[in-house]
Amino acid sequence: MDQMRRQDQRDHETPMTRSRLLIWINALIVLLLVAASSWVRGTLVEREADNERLREEMATARHAGTRAAADTARQLREVVVGTQGRIDELKADLADGKAQREQLILARKTLIEDIAHRQDAARKAAMDQMCERMQELDTRLVQRFDKMKTELEDDRAAFHTIQRRWDQSIFLVHARFTYKTREGTGVEEEHVGTGWGTGFAVSPDGHIVTNKHVVQPWKFDPELAAMEALGEVEIAKDSVLLAVWRSGQVCMTTDRKPDFAVGYNTDLGNLQVAGALPDTMVTRVTEIAGTGIDYAVHELDNNDVVILKLASKDKLSPLPYSTFAGQAPLQKLDRIMALGFPRGQRGLEAGVAETSPSLGTVRKVEDTIHITASIIPGNSGGPVFNKNGKVVGIATRVYSETLGICLKIDHAISLLGDVRTKEAVAAAERAATQVVGKQR
Repeated sequence: MDQMRRQDQRDHETPMTRSRLLIWINALIVLLLVAASSWVRGTLVEREADNERLREEMATARHAGTRAAADTARQLREVVVGTQGRIDELKADLADGKAQREQLILARKTLIEDIAHRQDAARKAAMDQMCERMQELDTRLVQRFDKMKTELEDDRAAFHTIQRRWDQSIFLVHARFTYKTREGTGVEEEHVGTGWGTGFAVSPDGHIVTNKHVVQPWKFDPELAAMEALGEVEIAKDSVLLAVWRSGQVCMTTDRKPDFAVGYNTDLGNLQVAGALPDTMVTRVTEIAGTGIDYAVHELDNNDVVILKLASKDKLSPLPYSTFAGQAPLQKLDRIMALGFPRGQRGLEAGVAETSPSLGTVRKVEDTIHITASIIPGNSGGPVFNKNGKVVGIATRVYSETLGICLKIDHAISLLGDVRTKEAVAAAERAATQVVGKQR
């Protein structure tokens, strides 16, 4: 029952509630319409005020534009009047400028003519001065060439004198040795190795200086040393035959073989090795038939010096020398002469040991002497003279036709001192032995 009463009460209250809600909505709409009307009226009033202000500003602008146009027209009239006056002035200036231009053209022409005249005069003076200078230079060059020619002729004459004076103290040196080669089959073949070079007397007692690679060529041959290390070559070092012939002496037989019946050689017993600088062997590696081989070969250094001793009844004429111990006897561009037997046996067409001099200059002096004189195999061990006739070096190696390497004479003189000391000791020992033998 209560539930039904509450339902009836809700059904009665619903129409009343809706009526009140409609009244409130209508009132709200009226208020919105009133507010919108007020806003529209305010906006229209503001817009009218803005239009009024715009009309006033346009009126003011038209007035100002009219006044500015009038001012501009007045200014243009003034400019036109001023321009016309300037035009008149320019016309007057143009007339004056034409006259001045004609004057300038005339002045320019005069100036050009004056400059050309002065240039011609200066050019002529410069040409005259240049001709005088060239004549002076020509004279100096002729004098210098004449001096150089005279010096060269004097050098040639001096070296010619040196060559003739000391030619008999130069010796053709020959070395011969045998070695055997073994093939894979075990068959041995014997071969002959040779060396040719030059030597020169350094004492009256028969001491001859030459290069070690001339008398012991196998030590300097990399290919031969490598094959020896491989066991394919056996060098018979006890088979070495050394021979020397004095310059001017017949040294070849009629069939162009070395004549060992004359001269000095180890077979005749009148020649021996008196001393040599220590061997400086270096180990190198090469590949033969795919196998790496270590072998020892002599270094190309200052130890490439040997002294031979020949037994002669006649005293030799030792070559004068000048060492580098004190003041250097050579400097760059000094003239020098290499004296020897280039090409060895093959260079002796008549079978006579005839020397062949070669002139050149010094390139530089360091540990060795570099010269331009032609050094050819066969010159090795020969003397190198300075223009004062003193031996300063030993022709040793060649790198090109105009670059020869010479050892300083100091190395040979030092070795000679050691050889003489050894000979003196040996002589003293022999004398002591003889004394003891006689006392017994």
